[in-house]
Amino acid sequence: MGCCLFDCIGGFVLGIFRWALFLLNLLFVVAGISMIVVGSIALINVQSVDDFIADQAEIGAIILISTGGITFLVSFLGCCGAIKRTPWMMNTYGALLFILFAVQLAGGILAFSYKSEVETEFKDSLTRLAKLYYLPSFGGEQFAKDAWDKMQSEQFCCGVESFRDWVQNRPELQPAIAPESCDCTNDQDGCDPRLQIFTVGCYTKIQPYLGQMIDALGGIGIAVSLFELVAGVFALCLANSFSDRKRSKISV
Repeated sequence: MGCCLFDCIGGFVLGIFRWALFLLNLLFVVAGISMIVVGSIALINVQSVDDFIADQAEIGAIILISTGGITFLVSFLGCCGAIKRTPWMMNTYGALLFILFAVQLAGGILAFSYKSEVETEFKDSLTRLAKLYYLPSFGGEQFAKDAWDKMQSEQFCCGVESFRDWVQNRPELQPAIAPESCDCTNDQDGCDPRLQIFTVGCYTKIQPYLGQMIDALGGIGIAVSLFELVAGVFALCLANSFSDRKRSKISV
């Protein structure tokens, strides 16, 4: 049995639907490339602060890149199936789209759901490693030192919420100064010309970008999943219509 919609329309309108699906797949190609680009940018940004963010942030970026690549390849299958009027290709394409729809919709919702949790984990990790910077025995944990120095020098920031956090985290015998990685020159953004250090905290500076990254991941995931739902319905209806047309030609 064919899709009831296509049983009532002629070949001209069927052709319109075929080309509509072809154009929709071009949008999927763009969407897939966008997901790869956004995921890659997110992965690069995460790696500059990867010692402070939960592994889920990096995993989410990798999943987005992988899904974008799969979306790109599946779109090619849909284009070929629509142009060649191949029922099995359209059925396979439609089934894959429904699977991707479920996965990406769930991923987009999870991204929004865990946004505050990722931001909180990021801040807690900053605070925890800041306390280890000068410990133990005032020599400091090398891991904490390396992580903080890397982020402060690359992100042009100092401390968690401000440079004053280092005074609170130092042992009593440690001088009340920020780490050398907070030092700056007047031509650098965020540099205090009087203190010659970055005064803006790393969490204060990075949190807005982290939130935007999560919103982008979730928004793209949900938007693409809705496109895939519509295309999946079209694909299955076209597959049934192609099958009906082939059976009618054989019977004649």
